[in-house]
Amino acid sequence: MRTPNLNLLFFIFMNVFHIFSHLRSVCAVLALLVCLLATQVLPALAQGVLLDSASLAAQKEYLSMDEALKEPTKVLRLNLKNSKLSSVPPEIVQMKNLQSLNLWSNQLTALPSEITTLTNLQVLDVSGNAQLNHASALTIASSLKNLHSLNLWNNELATLPSEIGKLSTVKTLDVSTNKLAVLPAEIGNLKELRKLVLNTNKLTTLPAEIGKLSALQILIAWNNQIATLPADIGNLTSVQQLDFSNNQLTALPAQIGKLTNLSILTLTSNKLNALPPEIGNLGNLQTLYLGGNQLTSLPPEMTKLSKLTMLALTNNPNLNLGVLLPTVAAMKTLKTLNLGGNRLTSLPADIEKLTFLKKLVLSSNNFSIEEQEKIKKLLPDCEVRF
Repeated sequence: MRTPNLNLLFFIFMNVFHIFSHLRSVCAVLALLVCLLATQVLPALAQGVLLDSASLAAQKEYLSMDEALKEPTKVLRLNLKNSKLSSVPPEIVQMKNLQSLNLWSNQLTALPSEITTLTNLQVLDVSGNAQLNHASALTIASSLKNLHSLNLWNNELATLPSEIGKLSTVKTLDVSTNKLAVLPAEIGNLKELRKLVLNTNKLTTLPAEIGKLSALQILIAWNNQIATLPADIGNLTSVQQLDFSNNQLTALPAQIGKLTNLSILTLTSNKLNALPPEIGNLGNLQTLYLGGNQLTSLPPEMTKLSKLTMLALTNNPNLNLGVLLPTVAAMKTLKTLNLGGNRLTSLPADIEKLTFLKKLVLSSNNFSIEEQEKIKKLLPDCEVRF
């Protein structure tokens, strides 16, 4: 039997020992890092991170100050609507991580300056507070550097203070259901604004400065008294949705054709008797609502609308179908055509050329049973609704 080589065994033992010693040191360091992450780094990150809209909406919503003050640093959403508040509770400053604050329908007269310490606040709703000092409130809100949504709905605003122009970070602004007759020129300073909601006011036009809102994607202005639109509206090249329904528009500016990213245009219930030929330049337009106007036909340039799938021409009793149908027949991407409420008693035989249609709405007209059957036979692959 051979004698073991003691020197070799000692060499192997020492190397194994060093390896295990090294591994133990690495494990110790890793354990220390994990502990540090768990106790210091991660909580700090959690407190400072700003959630996107969907993630924020998924967080717990605290419905009272009593509930929120039990764990103030965990409060991301606080809803104090309909709480009969005459002032914002001072204890709110304890909620250092607050990102959404709903103060709708109270009796607030002011926002405390201390609210500016809530540096993570992204969403602020002070709607339904008619006695609020809006000039002061807007100045305070402008100090919230992460604020991206402000709601001033139903505040009985007769004028919008010029301080609105200080909201340099706001992306969504709702001033609907007020008494605004004009918008201040300072509205054009909101360079980050993506969505502007103006419906149910007393606006007769929009300021030229509206054209400075280069990031604007959605403009909602239904139920006003808007009779004209400024040519500067053509500068809203990022806009995707416009709603000017229930206004007093008699014409559209030619510059409307510059809105090449527009996909939804709603002009229902105005006083339009014609559309500018430039509307044919809206290459991304998919949905066009023209009901409740005084149109007789459509410009032939509309045949260039290669993405249009839905066209509503309801309640335009002066429509000349003989002129209209050749234009519509060239809109090969059109899937839905609504001609309801036009006092029609018959359709030209040319309707059979609309073979690409999936749905034709003819409700609230005066078709006889025989005419209805005739139309159905002319468009056998189309759903026709009477």
